[in-house]
Amino acid sequence: MIAAVFLFADTVTGQVVTADSRAASFAQVGVSFKVSKGPLLAQIGYGDPGIVTRSDGTFTISRNELYSGAMVAVDQNGNAGFTTVPKDNRAVKIVLKPVRTVPIYIKQSMEGSGAGPSVQFTVAEAGETRTIGYAEAKWGQNTLTLPSGAMTANIIHPNFRPLALKLNSGQTKESFVTLTATKWAKNVGKPAPVLRLDEGSGIKIPFSWSAYKGKWVIVDFWATWCKPCIAELGNYASFYRSNDALRNRFEILAIHSPDGKSLKAVQPALTTIVQANWGGKDLPFPLGFDGSGVTTKTWGVEAYPTSLLVDPNGVLVGPASLGTLEAKLRGATPE
Repeated sequence: MIAAVFLFADTVTGQVVTADSRAASFAQVGVSFKVSKGPLLAQIGYGDPGIVTRSDGTFTISRNELYSGAMVAVDQNGNAGFTTVPKDNRAVKIVLKPVRTVPIYIKQSMEGSGAGPSVQFTVAEAGETRTIGYAEAKWGQNTLTLPSGAMTANIIHPNFRPLALKLNSGQTKESFVTLTATKWAKNVGKPAPVLRLDEGSGIKIPFSWSAYKGKWVIVDFWATWCKPCIAELGNYASFYRSNDALRNRFEILAIHSPDGKSLKAVQPALTTIVQANWGGKDLPFPLGFDGSGVTTKTWGVEAYPTSLLVDPNGVLVGPASLGTLEAKLRGATPE
């Protein structure tokens, strides 16, 4: 008996239609929505614009782009819809419906946590969770524009524990939520935990904070799949190279998430990032790999990127940024 072999096409085809089944020409199709103050936008990746449908509403998209398991669409009138990426070669149909606005008020359990949180929108279909959108939020009142349908708003901030909020399709009443501090935030002012790493490049293992005594240290938790992480590390690398004269006063340690089996396993992705995002230049500072996840758990990291500052005596100060580091190096108070 010969087993059947099914080959998936490299692309997914489909059509975007309105609620009354008319073809939606020149609509945007992507992997997720960018939920902003203006109309919804379809994006591929994080911030990359989606593709545009043909005059008959049809589209073709590379299967490799559809990493989240979801497909979204929005037309020029702001109507939006989403569906699941097919696990076979059948064509898909995305039906557009009027969007809705949902009010959310986000509070924090501690002060001084900087920029507001981000929000990741997910839907559950056939027992699987699909990410269909992202938004930048602020502390206090937010009004979010969303496609019709029940979904979950996962509210994320590196200083706080993620919070999942169920949103009903016709919800108009404002939801009030409070984010509680993460484990690391509760350890501010205490000795920074040891970095228990599986591998390192430029980091001595076993790790000891004594090697960095007298220096301000940014510990940046990141991952190759995280676009904001890649942008942040690029800025750190530029600062690092242009401040060689201050190198005896600071250090930056990039700690990769537990995703991936080893540094060698993530190297192909890292090589692509170096060429596409960092001008062909490798990171100039030490890189560590937390394959076991022990360090991520011990530090209480719950979102990426998370950048934390350790003072010259090895004490955890709090969230890190280039502005904060520059202020510390010149002995000023960050704005």
